Amino acid sequence: MRKQIIALCIGLGFLASSAFAQYDVNPHLSALDGAAVIGTEATFRSSVLQGRGALVMFWASNCPPCLVEMQGFARIKAATNGTPIIVIVEKYGSSEQALLANPRNNGALILNVGGNYRALLEEFGDSEAALPYSILMGKTGAACIAHLGLMNANALREMQAECD
Repeated sequence: MRKQIIALCIGLGFLASSAFAQYDVNPHLSALDGAAVIGTEATFRSSVLQGRGALVMFWASNCPPCLVEMQGFARIKAATNGTPIIVIVEKYGSSEQALLANPRNNGALILNVGGNYRALLEEFGDSEAALPYSILMGKTGAACIAHLGLMNANALREMQAECD
């Protein structure tokens, strides 16, 4: 019996270390305030999303899974049920412009955070800077749950179920 309990605890430990993570200290959407909104002269203000929440996706053009993620962006957008999507990039050169055309045309806000990229990744819970990385922010602007790895509609629905 004792061995079974130990095995159960070990098994639960592996389940707890999956690609989803719950936050103990919540990063807030306001950390993105002032970032350049691509395609406009505006800067991001988290207050415009008050009461709505958002899906924040960290992305880079040199990340092969990110490229796959962006190709399937329309399915991710459809699964959000109207939750705004914010794609965070470190740079927005010609390569990024072409690769992010699908999300931008589907209504995602693309934020260029430049030199703050690594610091924001760490602040939002990705201290290893592994990509792609996404965080579902709650209606108060605080992080609810994170997902490390390729985002898709099923993963998003699981995240939304955890945050409701």
